[in-house]
Amino acid sequence: MDGDGLVVGIGGAGSRLADRAARMLHLECVTVSADASDRVPGHRFIHVNCGALANPSVHSIRGAAQPALRDLEGMSEGYGTILLAANLAGRTGAALAPLVSGAFAGRRLVSFVVMPFGYEEDRLFQAGIALARIREGSNSTVILDNDSMLECNPDLSVDSCYEAGNGALAGIMGSMGRAVLTGDCVVSTGPENRNVDESMRDSIKMLYETAPPHSVKRSVLYMSGSVPVGVVESVSRLTRGITDAPVAVVTGASSRSGVVLVSATDALAKFEGYDPLSVIPGDRTLDWEEPEISVDADLGLYQLE
Repeated sequence: MDGDGLVVGIGGAGSRLADRAARMLHLECVTVSADASDRVPGHRFIHVNCGALANPSVHSIRGAAQPALRDLEGMSEGYGTILLAANLAGRTGAALAPLVSGAFAGRRLVSFVVMPFGYEEDRLFQAGIALARIREGSNSTVILDNDSMLECNPDLSVDSCYEAGNGALAGIMGSMGRAVLTGDCVVSTGPENRNVDESMRDSIKMLYETAPPHSVKRSVLYMSGSVPVGVVESVSRLTRGITDAPVAVVTGASSRSGVVLVSATDALAKFEGYDPLSVIPGDRTLDWEEPEISVDADLGLYQLE
């Protein structure tokens, strides 16, 4: 990763991910959030001020974000590559990540996003719409699906799922430059501190939950811990056999033990299904160019969300 890169974190989870990646890559970092408590010491912070709203909606956060976007555009001048991190299960992530990705049009943007658990039904719709917009504005979108991880590891607690997923994403972000990520990619992994065979089975199982292996065009295999060369070769050969696609191997990606598989695929029907209106062709959709925004017009009228 060259020195002209900037890491941008959106919301609480995105800011923490961005902080970890920036430290690993020795890059500058900017965090953006509607919650002032998400500020990460040592990095520039942009606060989206929602005024007196105690629990702002996705649309309200977007409406309040215009000054923050101008600040972010100024801070990002001179950087050729942007790494964006956001949790789309959170209101701030779903609200701001599409706006930020659109603001970086024309530059190389690699977005790392986390999708909600299946039981978070009230968040799936906004996450699906946000993901569609982020994919449009990004050179590559790396997607971690919390729902698939929990489906493959039903014995894990929610906190353990977060820990495993965030650790995997941080390792991938911290290894930028050692492998090329292009297009839409899905992350598959499992809990850390398992042997390579178990970790590989977890990754393949999660891949089946997120996207069909036959849809994979290429993969990057991140292997951490003290893994013998012979094991690395056998695991990469196994992955090629399952996905029938080229595999690049990155070893020592992070301090996290285990295997993380990142697969480029066009089969993202699961996430497209979060938005029932996604079946409508783009050329027959009105007002898709701009995300829905709730603006405080100061009319003295009660505003319905």
